Amino acid sequence: MITATAMGMGIDSAEGLEKIFAWDPDFTKVTAQERADMESADKDLENGEYVSHEDVWKDID
Repeated sequence: MITATAMGMGIDSAEGLEKIFAWDPDFTKVTAQERADMESADKDLENGEYVSHEDVWKDID
């Protein structure tokens, strides 16, 4: 389950999520393409195909 906290919204309580759902009942719905992208990303993570945090930031400093 994707939580609002995981999506960077800083809401991790059931009450906070209820407020979002009351405001936007389609909040958790995704398009077919979005679902496919998320499933593909999950498979990449499971297969160890990702860029480490250190690699992302090493050339930025």
